[in-house]
Amino acid sequence: WDGPNSYSYLEELKSGKGQRLELSDIMGHIIEFSVDQHGSRFIQQKLEICSVEEKESVLSQVIPHAWKLMTDVFGNYVIQK
Repeated sequence: WDGPNSYSYLEELKSGKGQRLELSDIMGHIIEFSVDQHGSRFIQQKLEICSVEEKESVLSQVIPHAWKLMTDVFGNYVIQK
């Protein structure tokens, strides 16, 4: 979860420069993004318009951490979406 790309993508998103980011850019870091206010909102928005394959990929990363996300202030919104 602490890879250099995930950090820079999350920082880019927080700074307001993340408009060009896609779900595919953060695959492998879904949980880290889910528990961040900006990351959670980003994932929720992208889940509304992404492909079935992308949804399946997000789901495969979320399922093992579902309990943690369900009880997290931001992660629970990703679970609901």
